[in-house]
Amino acid sequence: MTDDDELLKRLGALAKAQAEEPPRGAAPLDDLARARIVAHVAERVAPARSSPLRRIGSVAGGLALAAALLVVVTRLSGPAPLPEYALRSTGAATIRGPAAAPVNGCIVQSNDRGEFELVASTERPVAPPVVARAFLVKGDDLVPWPDVETSPHGSVRVTGAQSALAGASELRVVVARSESDALAGARGETKLARVLRCAIE
Repeated sequence: MTDDDELLKRLGALAKAQAEEPPRGAAPLDDLARARIVAHVAERVAPARSSPLRRIGSVAGGLALAAALLVVVTRLSGPAPLPEYALRSTGAATIRGPAAAPVNGCIVQSNDRGEFELVASTERPVAPPVVARAFLVKGDDLVPWPDVETSPHGSVRVTGAQSALAGASELRVVVARSESDALAGARGETKLARVLRCAIE
């Protein structure tokens, strides 16, 4: 046997011995070793600091969410319903024409110049929005009346010449929260509007 053979034999025995013994790093860690590793890593890792922009973004996002919820709740609940309105004619004290039963107790009255004024008002101011429209009722037709004013407190004023009312049976004043509700109210298609009628004699 040569020296080379002897060396090969020893290397083979050493490899066999190493293969049979368990590797040192393969054994599970005991509790003490795990605790030391966790403590060492915790010392080295600093808590993450939030940038000012990230904090501002978080606050702004929260405020935007709150505003969106407010908008949704407001849309679902909508503005407060309109209170009851009273309509009166502020023209001359004498009623022209026969004393027929007026619609809602109102008959259009004109002054000595042939002009009339109707005022629709409530007991208390009405918060906006308030939309008012007036219509002449001629048979089944509704003819828009141009001279309608709305005060900041929700009162409505309709003015015009008595002669322009010829052929109409009624002047209808509609108060609502939106233009579409006012038009639907004039046709009797919604209860979201206050519809006030004044007979034309």
